[in-house]
Amino acid sequence: MQIEVFKKGYAAKEWPIDGANDKELDEEGNQKHRVYVSGPNGDCGYYDVVKNNFKTFPKSKIEFGLVDAEQKIVSVIVDSGNTIYLGLLNSDDDAKDTKTPAKDNLVEAIKNIEDMDENIIFEINLGPSKEVKINGRNHWIKANISVKVEQPKDIEKLYHNVSDLAESMLKLEEQRLWDSKY
Repeated sequence: MQIEVFKKGYAAKEWPIDGANDKELDEEGNQKHRVYVSGPNGDCGYYDVVKNNFKTFPKSKIEFGLVDAEQKIVSVIVDSGNTIYLGLLNSDDDAKDTKTPAKDNLVEAIKNIEDMDENIIFEINLGPSKEVKINGRNHWIKANISVKVEQPKDIEKLYHNVSDLAESMLKLEEQRLWDSKY
């Protein structure tokens, strides 16, 4: 089996190494032969070579699976000579173009506030947190930020900028945690 990764931040490995064997069996007694894929935000899931399908891990934040050659992030050449392509099922470009119901609700709520003819002092408090697993142990990181603005001109832009800042702080805290544990 040959595995090739085409996008930075992703990794893939075969398990068991050198293919299926009688020692590694699934719940039904069938041999396990998998290719595990991890991405920039953690483990994505695995490609089951025996069943020819991709199993996404429940905690994975992205949908990964079988794709066309143009969308590949990982290619797997199995022993039969067939090439399997794995990649994002919902590309980032598609995600940016579509509005989620939560985004629609946010835009509507902001419009309602902006339509009010009141002297408004607007405060945004964000405190995202994330669980990080290092050396088999779970650690929690959190970033808190509050911004208070009188008569904001663009509430949506303010919210997105504060959210981006909180996300950057969270990533920095995660990097500090990784640096301190190794």
